[in-house]
Amino acid sequence: MVTISQHAISFILDIELELGDEATCNCIVEENFPLGLREFKVMEDSEINSMVSRYEMMRDENQLIKFGLTHTRRLKGLMNYVQNFTRTDNP
Repeated sequence: MVTISQHAISFILDIELELGDEATCNCIVEENFPLGLREFKVMEDSEINSMVSRYEMMRDENQLIKFGLTHTRRLKGLMNYVQNFTRTDNP
C-alpha cells in the first residue's frame, strides 16, 4: 500500500524528474522511501548518490534507470528542502 507521502515522491520522480513511467517511480519509492517524505529527514547526500549509482549500474534493461547529474541534484534539492522545512518549522 502506497501512502500519500510515497505517492508525492513518486509524482515528483515521474513528472518533475522525468525518470520513467509511473511503475518505475513507484518501485523506486517502495524500495528506497518506505516512510515517504519522512525518509528525507534523515538522509544524506551520500545515500542519494549510492541509490543513483545502484540503479545506473543494473545490468537488467528493465531495472536500469539513468538519473543523470541534473536529476540527482534535483533529488538532493528535494531532500535539502524537506530537511530545512523540518528544521525551521519546529520551534
